[in-house]
Amino acid sequence: MAGMRLGYALGSPALIAAMRRYKLGMNANVAVLRAAMASFGDATHVADQRRRMVSTRDVEPVIAAFRQRNMVVGRKFPSMPNWLRITVGTPSEMQAFMTNLRAIVAA
Repeated sequence: MAGMRLGYALGSPALIAAMRRYKLGMNANVAVLRAAMASFGDATHVADQRRRMVSTRDVEPVIAAFRQRNMVVGRKFPSMPNWLRITVGTPSEMQAFMTNLRAIVAA
């Protein structure tokens, strides 16, 4: 559903109530809502998506190595299983990223 820009949250009633204060207005259209309902009703699709999400978590050692260097990076990009997804930062942030990446890869 990410391509259709639909997100949802699950949590305790207190957490959801706290999050609701920051909710934007209803911004999903009928097509997005119907697609979401159809996907939730498709157990095979849900299981496949769960499997794909879990399979992207084997980049944890790299993420942990960045965290040990006080740098937060993203996750492996699901459609490219051998790649880590990051966001481009400022020139100094990118220099720090490259310095840390070279140290991590060398290790």
